[in-house]
Amino acid sequence: LLWPGAVVCMAGMVWLKGRQQWLQEGVRRRAMRASEELEAYSALDIRLAADGDVNTLALRVCSVVKQKSLFHRVAMLVRDAEGRMVVAGSVGMDEQTIDALRLWGKQVVESERSGVAGCRRGDGGLGVRVGRKSFAVVLGKGAAVAGCGRAIVVPLWSTSGRAMGALAVCADGLLSVSRSAVPPAMTALEGLAAKLGRSLENVALADRLMKAEKLAGLGLLAGGVAHALNNPLTAVL
Repeated sequence: LLWPGAVVCMAGMVWLKGRQQWLQEGVRRRAMRASEELEAYSALDIRLAADGDVNTLALRVCSVVKQKSLFHRVAMLVRDAEGRMVVAGSVGMDEQTIDALRLWGKQVVESERSGVAGCRRGDGGLGVRVGRKSFAVVLGKGAAVAGCGRAIVVPLWSTSGRAMGALAVCADGLLSVSRSAVPPAMTALEGLAAKLGRSLENVALADRLMKAEKLAGLGLLAGGVAHALNNPLTAVL
């Protein structure tokens, strides 16, 4: 009678040891993937000139996020010249989801202009917080509407707390991403979003300075023309 019990105990010990090794290997793989993801985002060139192509940058960012993160459907929204939030690039997104993201961006801009809480950094009104700087949002009119989806957005904040755009990744039933894996996965994306926000803010600042210089140049030109015309007109009068 002792032999079967001993066999069962030995089998249990072997199973526990195997499971422990499996868990340790999973932790090691996740740590390695997270390290590779951080390195890829750090090496990503996000510099953009004032007259640069933001769509090319957005597509490059989305491609790297798809390759290195848990999410395989990625989009990047940015502000256009009129201050609207548009989808500048996407990878793996269907057109219906892109349209829903455009609508979400429009609602964020409208809320910002009307002073509604939630469109400024730290308000937490953009959706359900899933990370320090990321939010789960419902795309479309409501969760019960057919074709409605869900996404996680990471706003690209400026130093003044204005959303210069957003990174959006889909994490619904079409993806095998567990809920417990989402918060750790957002840490690297939030760091990337912070870099992108600063880059876009610098571009916007450079654009404003360029416009100011052009206006100043026009003012000097107008003053010079007026001075040049004043002398002969005085003689004529």
